[in-house]
Amino acid sequence: MPGVASGSGDMRGASGSNDSALVPYSPGSGIPSSIHFTMASSLRSVDFPSRGPGATLCACRFSGHRPQRTLTTPKLAGELWSRRSSVASLSKMSMSPSPYNIDWWEYVMEYSKDINSLLGDSKAPPNPVIDDPKMVLRNVEEPTSLKAAWELMEMFYADKQCQSWLPERLVDWLADYDSLLSSTQPTVHSKLVDFQNELVGLQVIEDNPKYWEVLSSALAVGWIEIVVKMLRLHGSYQFHQLGNRETENGLVETVSFLISKMPRMRPEVEDGRLGECYKAKPDFIKAWEKWRGKITKLDCSAFWLQCDHRQTREGLKNMIQIMLGNTDDICNVTCHWIELFISHFLYVRPFTVGLESMYSLAQKCMQLKPMSSAHGLIAIILGILGENTEVILAECSRAFGPWMVAHAIELLNTGSDEAEIILQEERHSLGGISIAELHRLVYAQVLSSHPLTWQIAPIYLTSCMKQGMGLLEILLYKLPIQHNETLLKVRGPYFSAKVCCY
Repeated sequence: MPGVASGSGDMRGASGSNDSALVPYSPGSGIPSSIHFTMASSLRSVDFPSRGPGATLCACRFSGHRPQRTLTTPKLAGELWSRRSSVASLSKMSMSPSPYNIDWWEYVMEYSKDINSLLGDSKAPPNPVIDDPKMVLRNVEEPTSLKAAWELMEMFYADKQCQSWLPERLVDWLADYDSLLSSTQPTVHSKLVDFQNELVGLQVIEDNPKYWEVLSSALAVGWIEIVVKMLRLHGSYQFHQLGNRETENGLVETVSFLISKMPRMRPEVEDGRLGECYKAKPDFIKAWEKWRGKITKLDCSAFWLQCDHRQTREGLKNMIQIMLGNTDDICNVTCHWIELFISHFLYVRPFTVGLESMYSLAQKCMQLKPMSSAHGLIAIILGILGENTEVILAECSRAFGPWMVAHAIELLNTGSDEAEIILQEERHSLGGISIAELHRLVYAQVLSSHPLTWQIAPIYLTSCMKQGMGLLEILLYKLPIQHNETLLKVRGPYFSAKVCCY
C-alpha cells in the first residue's frame, strides 16, 4: 500500500579521480549518499557519489550505539562467488547434472534479499491503535531509485517462484515506488497526496468530482485497500442519513464488497491487505470469471434507477467499467504508461504469466500515455521487458554507477541462458575477459582508490580469474609498510585464489 514519504535519500553510482587507476574509467560527479556495511570496528558507512562509473569514496565514522549491520555487500558477493565455484567443481566431478544447479536461483535470491535489506527498509510502520478514517496514505520512508531498480531485477530475474504472479508483484512495486515518478510527471500517488491535503476541509465528500476521480485511479492500479477505505467515507454511511439514502448506500457497499473480494493470482497477502488469493491458475480463472459475472450483474441492476445522487451513480458506474476491463475508462484515469500497463494485467489481461507479450503491451501503453519527461527507471524497465541485458547494464551503470552493476550481474545471470552467455562470454575486445569480470574490476578500482576501502577490493579481484590476480598483486605491492598487519589478512584470500588458479 503506498504511503507519503517522511524523509529523503537516494543511492547512486560513484565518481572520482582517474589517478593511478588499476582499470580505466570515466570521471563524474554527484551528491553523496550512504550504504552501510561492517569493515572495521569504528567504520559504519561509505558514501557513494551519485553518478559516474568510477569514484573516490568518503567513509564516515559514527560514535554511540548505532545498530551495526552484520551483513556487507562484499561479504555477500564473496559468499555467492564461493558457492558458484563449489557448484562448478561438483558439476565437473559428476557425470550427471548436478542437483545444485537446480537450486542455484535460491542462493541468488538469498543474496538479493540481503542486499535489498541494506538498501533501505520498505516496510510500513505498524498500524496505529486508533485509525484515522481520513488518513488515506501513511507516512513511510521515502523510497530510492536504486532500491526500486534492484527490486525490478530481483522479481524479473532472480525470483523464479513469482513468475506466475508477476502482475501482482508489479502492483506491489508501483505502490512502493510510484512516488518516485511523481518528481517528473503526475501520478496516481500524487493525486492521492493532493486529495488527502484537501480531505480535512470537505463536508460532503461525494459531491466532490475529485473524490470519484481519485477512487477510479487508485482502483485502476490495484490499490484496493485505499479504494475501500475511501468508499467508507461516503456520506450515505452516516447514521442520520441511512434511512433516506438506503439504496445509494447499498450500491456503495456492494461495490466496496466486490472490490474487497477481488481474486488475486498470488500465494498470499500481508495482514490488512484485501483480495482473495489463489496459487493455482485454474482456480484463479474460475474465481475471476465468477467475480466478473457478479460485476456484470450489478452493472445491469435496476437499483441504479433508484439512486438519486448523480455523482455517486456515475462514479460507481465508472468504477464498475474499470473492473470490467473498459480500456477507454482505464486510460482516462491513469497518469502514465506504467500505470496503464499494470492496469491492463489487472483487468484486461488477468491471466498473463511471466513476460508473455509484456514488451509489445508496454509499447502500446507508451503511445497512449507517454511520460511528460524521462525518469532513470524507465530505460531499465524497458530493457527488462525487452530482455535486453546490455541495455540494462548500460542504464544501471549510467544511473547508479559501478556498485550497482557489479552486484546486479548476479541477478541477470539467472534470467536466461542467453543472458548468462552475454555476461560470461570472454571477449577479445575486452582483452579476453567477460563483461561480468570487467565490471567487477571497475568496482574494485573504485574501492582500491581510497585508504578506508581498499581492504574490500581483494574480495572482488579474487573473483576475476583472468586479470584479477595481476591487479591484486599491483595493489598489494603499492601498500605502505605501515599496513603490514592488514596486508597479512588481505593476502589470505589472495593466496587461496592463486592456488585455485593453478
